[in-house]
This record gives sequence, C-alpha cells and structure tokens, in this order.
Amino acid sequence: MRGWITLARPGSVLVRYFGAQGKVLFDVEVPDEALPTRVTPYDPPADLPAEDAAMQRAVSLAAAQPGLRCAAGVNSIILPGRDGWIVWLISASGTLGEVVMGGHHRFVVSRDGQRVLDHRPLTRGCVTFRADRVLPRQDGNALFVTHITDPLPSAFHAMQSIRLAEEAVVVTTELGVWLVLKGHIWLVNSRSAG
Repeated sequence: MRGWITLARPGSVLVRYFGAQGKVLFDVEVPDEALPTRVTPYDPPADLPAEDAAMQRAVSLAAAQPGLRCAAGVNSIILPGRDGWIVWLISASGTLGEVVMGGHHRFVVSRDGQRVLDHRPLTRGCVTFRADRVLPRQDGNALFVTHITDPLPSAFHAMQSIRLAEEAVVVTTELGVWLVLKGHIWLVNSRSAG
C-alpha cells in the first residue's frame, strides 16, 4: 500500500487505498450512521477515477518534497483549494500515545497533481512526547509551545488540541499568548507593540 485519499460521500466517508502504481487496492466506506463499515477489495487493482488520480498524484508529489521530517511516517490531508489541491503532511507516530509536534507541511499543488505551487513548513523543529507522561489527567494541565513560523496559531494547533482531548495547548507567538482547546483558539494576552 502506498497511501490513501479520503472522500466525502452522501451519508458516508470513503477511504480509497492505492498501491505503488496509483491503482486502487481497496475502498473502505464508513457510514455516518452506526451501520457496518463496508470494505471493497479490488483484485486486480483498479484504475483511479480522474479526479482521485489527480489527488493521489498531489499527495505523492508533496510527500516526495524535501523538508523537515520528525517521524518515520506522515498522514496526509487533501482538500480542494482556490488555486489547486491543498495538501497537509502531518508527522505520524507509530507509537500509541506518542504525539509528534513538528515536521508538518502545507502544500498547494496544481489541480492536475503535477506541480507544487506553494510550500510552507509549519514548524522549524521536532518535539515528540508521550501525552500520558507529560500531561497526566488532572485539572489545570496545559501544554506550552512557542510558534515562530506565524503570528497566529495554525490549524495544526487546533488539530493537536482535539487529539489531546481535554488538555489545553498554550501557544506563544509574536502577537501574544493563545489558548487552544478542543479545536478553538482564543487570544489570552496580547503583546503590545513598542
């Protein structure tokens, strides 16, 4: 297996897994309701539909670009954007309970999946920790991080706050101190210019 793309469908989410030649190996359809998940294998592997193939090329192209890597694996997120596909590469730990807070990237790739139009590293360093050791479950816990690549916390911080469940993430930037909790971001303390 080489990777996957996730597609919204009416009433379900389809996860399409593809192999080295960009062929569909199997689909997993996850319904919105509590119905059984359906797995459809393809033997022999099937051609991807044109738009899915462009998405697969965009993810593969982004993953092949040089840049900071903080884990052996990455998860990808791909969304349609104004100028092409928006591809997020998120460092993935293979260890249960381990959180990787670096090595994430955002790309804009042409609609045909052939050219990188923009690339932004979302972090400049690697931080990996075990959430159960750093954040024991009790009131008032928070994870503090600095963020120097942007003046504001990013969608990545919101995503990590969801992953960390009840724990707050406190982010400091050039504009101030931010609280990120359950996917929401609030400015707590502004730094005055001067």
